[in-house]
Amino acid sequence: MQQSKQRMANWLSSVPEKITIGSRYVGEDGPVFIVAEVACNHMCDMELAKTMIDKAAEACVDAIKFQTY
Repeated sequence: MQQSKQRMANWLSSVPEKITIGSRYVGEDGPVFIVAEVACNHMCDMELAKTMIDKAAEACVDAIKFQTY
């Protein structure tokens, strides 16, 4: 257990305080970065996936995450 805690502490110390995704700054004192989770809810239907992208854009999300298996 102690070894796991030490590994986590080591990892956290290596994480940068801020990063840039595209033109957006992401960090503790930056604005919220919103990711829409689409997963596989499009049921392999490309038109539905495109509609979901359009709806996410209308909602002003910063990114969309698709999951594949």
